[in-house]
Amino acid sequence: MIKFRFFLGALMVLATTLMVDAQVRTSSNGVRSSNDNSVRTSTNGQNNTIRNSNSNISPAKPQISSEGNIRQNSSSNSVVNNQGAVRNSANNTSTNMQRNPSNSVRGNQGQSVRSNQGGNQGVSNPRGNNSNTRSSEAVRSTRVDNAPQGQSFSKNNVRYARPNPDRNQYHANNNAKFRQIRYNNYNYYIDDGYYYQYFDSKYRRVAAPYGMMVPTLPYGYSNIYISGNQYYYANGTYYMWDRNNYYVTQPPVGAIVYALPPFAEKVYINGQRYYEVDGAIYARVRFQGYRAYQVIGYIY
Repeated sequence: MIKFRFFLGALMVLATTLMVDAQVRTSSNGVRSSNDNSVRTSTNGQNNTIRNSNSNISPAKPQISSEGNIRQNSSSNSVVNNQGAVRNSANNTSTNMQRNPSNSVRGNQGQSVRSNQGGNQGVSNPRGNNSNTRSSEAVRSTRVDNAPQGQSFSKNNVRYARPNPDRNQYHANNNAKFRQIRYNNYNYYIDDGYYYQYFDSKYRRVAAPYGMMVPTLPYGYSNIYISGNQYYYANGTYYMWDRNNYYVTQPPVGAIVYALPPFAEKVYINGQRYYEVDGAIYARVRFQGYRAYQVIGYIY
């Protein structure tokens, strides 16, 4: 009886041990399974998260902010892009700082130089300005301090270099845009500072009548100052200013010009060579280092 009880107690202890061992193994397997599954699930989740984030980053379109910086959804990409933006910004800033000053200097210099040149060109061309102002044009001026005494020359003592000079000169274009002015019941036609009258279906050059008023001066005129009086000269004709107009005047004795009109005639008086322009006699002189011509008298 005692043996049977001992055997039964040993059997119960063994069964209990087996049951406890089985529970311990089951618990450890559960823990391992749980840990493995959780780790795998966490790893898979992280991998899926990373893959999903990467897949979301690669096809995603960049968003452009108001400052022109491109922002990405990935933090790493945003850092890289921000660094690139910083680098690009620095490069652009340094490049622009190096390029823009030169461009601005070139632009300012070009504009200032071009503006000044345009202004000087406008001043040097008196054709469109002399109708309103008299002294604003940049024209050549000559001042004669010591004018000679005027002389009178008899036409019988004047010998022309050409035996029979043709004093009749005609305008080459009958359709030219003449300016017509009526003076003393005669019509005069002006073109480029030369005066014409209409004869035999042609425009013949004539001397400008003294006293006739004109509103503007011809292009290329010059200023001449003699004894405090101001004269204007162009193409063999002299003008003075009066009552908001220019009027034709007799060539003043002592006036010096640097060129004679093409119809000037070479003459000899008492063996001396002179030049005759519409009755005025010019002597060739040296004035301020240049060859010039000075009015010394008239033919009567």
